[in-house]
Amino acid sequence: MLDKKPDKRILVMKNQIYSIKDMFKAIKKTIEAQDFIYHEKEQTFKQDQYGRQITADFTGSDEMDEFASAEVLVKCKFSDVQEVKKGKKNLDHGDVEILILPKVTFDYKNNWASSKFGEFLFKFWFDWFKDDDFKKKYLKPTQKRINAIYEELKKTVEYYQ
Repeated sequence: MLDKKPDKRILVMKNQIYSIKDMFKAIKKTIEAQDFIYHEKEQTFKQDQYGRQITADFTGSDEMDEFASAEVLVKCKFSDVQEVKKGKKNLDHGDVEILILPKVTFDYKNNWASSKFGEFLFKFWFDWFKDDDFKKKYLKPTQKRINAIYEELKKTVEYYQ
């Protein structure tokens, strides 16, 4: 098994008006729209003197083929969250941090790693002969999917501005 990580994407916006509910819906929708299987991982809610602190992690997974699988982890942190009313809609005001971490795992079924020699051959073959081919077939399409998730989440945060 060998992990390669395409570029992560980070979205940081301070002092924004947004809807956390809409953000969570958009995360689910965009992960599924990029053909990942959506999983809600964890959520925490805390209250402090400046407002609510909300963190949430979501994952998506996709078996690209028999050889590679892709995963995405979306980590959200909302801080200093206060409720505000805009028209008839209840919204949230505060800081937003979203981190999108992709990962492509090669030989995720451990077909090559059944022995130390097989694992050595796999890494040698991968690094010396196939790295460019794998980038074209697996890493670049995964990065494109991650960028699409990023752009959709950015639109969702900016929607109420």
